Formats: sequence, structure tokens, C-alpha cells
Amino acid sequence: MFAQRKTSWPKQSAIVISNTPNMHMMLRELIRGFGWTVTEATTSVELAVSTIQQGLAHLLIVDDNVDLPALSVMRYLLNDATTCLTPTLCFVQESNKAEIPALQRIGRPELTDKPLTPSKFLPAFTKLVKRWESSPWINMRQAVYQANNGNLATSIKSLIAATENNVVQSLAAVSLAHTFRSLGKLKQAETILLGGLKRSPRDLGLMVAIGDFYMHAGLPKMAHRFFAGARNAFPQSMAAIPDLIQANLLLGNLDDAIIHLYSMYKQGYIHPIQDYLARVLFAEGRDEEAERVLHNNKSIFARLQASWLNAESQNINLAAG
Repeated sequence: MFAQRKTSWPKQSAIVISNTPNMHMMLRELIRGFGWTVTEATTSVELAVSTIQQGLAHLLIVDDNVDLPALSVMRYLLNDATTCLTPTLCFVQESNKAEIPALQRIGRPELTDKPLTPSKFLPAFTKLVKRWESSPWINMRQAVYQANNGNLATSIKSLIAATENNVVQSLAAVSLAHTFRSLGKLKQAETILLGGLKRSPRDLGLMVAIGDFYMHAGLPKMAHRFFAGARNAFPQSMAAIPDLIQANLLLGNLDDAIIHLYSMYKQGYIHPIQDYLARVLFAEGRDEEAERVLHNNKSIFARLQASWLNAESQNINLAAG
């Protein structure tokens, strides 16, 4: 049996991101026969990331849903040298199937359709595990273990070698760039990322990671170029939209930011984007539009209006003083 094979995993544990009741219990039963366990299920991507960073889980299972789309989770994983190399399985709901091309190019997760059944889940799970147990994927996992055990120099060597392998070079480049950034070696990080994109020009993860690099460097104009490139490469996807919004706001392009906010709002990202869209509209003096966006949240609108008027009165008092 699969569970009886000698394992290369320090701990065969997975963490689940899901808001579906009893999801973790069902998954725990399904993977128990393979020697794996589910540590817990959470609705917090931050908690899942922390669990992975602490070495308490080595595989992530994402239950795609309206409140936390799988694409948003995969984007979040790009923010860290460890989590961007986490083996991930995503359940994709019917309404988000248009995001599959983007999902396949950001973190290389294994995908399966919802509604979830054992006949869908088990082949995808075993395929993911076996992939990350074989070369060159296992080398990526070993680089993570080396870094976590304090062998950073060895980990860097492993990642540099992985950037020469066409199968995993994009993921290795993102992780290595984060490591260089943490060491203050920004030029090396930039070179690694741009070199990776040159080898894989349609890799969404690299486009977003480069934009993120320039945002942190205080260069929103350069960042916008790569976020826009990601948007153009995957026009049906919401993947780069939040980053484009942030870049446009920093550049003072409020009209463009509002256009992208509306696109997310109309695609059903209502809960996470409604308040934010209203804030930007209100800041632009588009009160009626803001009120329409918050048509079921009058109290939020009143609070935003009061906050804005209070800020304006403070500015007047400061000017008078």
C-alpha cells in the first residue's frame, strides 16, 4: 500500500482551508489510508500559512468558495519563500472554472472539480503527493527543509540549481528571490525573477511576484507594468486585479482603480470588495455611487461619510491654525 512505502516527508500532515462544515473530517478519513492526517480546517489563510511555516503541515488543501477563492489563496502563497513551494490541491467550484488557466500558472497546484467526491479527490491527491516525491519537485521540498533547519546556504544552492530546471524554475525563482530579499540582496532577487520570466513568459506567478517586488521597492510604475501584463495574459481572470488596484491607487489613477474594483464587484467578489469600493468612490466625491454599492449596508455608508467629514474638518482646522 501507498502508506507502507518509505516516506520522504518529515510529517505527512495537511491543513485545509475551507468554510464547509465537517470538510476536514471527510478529508481526514479519505487520506488516512495513505498515511496522511489533517491537522485542522480553517477559514484563515494566515493561520494556514503560519502552520506551514512552522513545519506543522506540509501539504495544503484549498476548498474554493465565494469568501476565499482558491486563486486568492494561491496569490497569497507567493508572498513567502516557504509557502510558495507548498504542495497544494484546490477544489474548484463551477462558478470559478474560468480561473483554471490562471490557477495552473500560479504555484502549480493540482486541481479537481466541486462538488467533491472520493472518486475525484483521491486521484488528484495521490497525483500531487507522488509528484512532490519525485525529482525535481522533491528537491524543492528539501530546499525548504534545509532553510527551516538553519542550512540557508545549502538551501540557496538547491534553489539556484532548481532555477536551471525548466519544470520547476518559475517556483524556484520566486522562492529564491524571497530569500535574497530577506538578505538585503535586492539586485540578485530582481535578476532571478526577470530571468525566470524570460524563460517562462506566460508564468502568472512570476509576473505577479515581479510586480510585488517592485511595489515593495517603492516603484509602483514598474509594478503596474507587470500587473498589467498579467492581466493582459489572463484577461478572463481576477488574479492580478487586486494588485492592479493597489498600484493604480499609489499612482493616483483613481479612475482606473475604480474600474477594476467594479470588475471584481460584478464578478461576485462582493463581500471582500464592497466596503473598499465604496471608500474609493466616496473619496472621489461619488457619494450616490457609493451608496448604491452599499445598498444593503446603510450603516457602513453613514460611518464612512462621518469619517470623511471629520477628516475634512480636521484639515480645515489645521489650515486655519
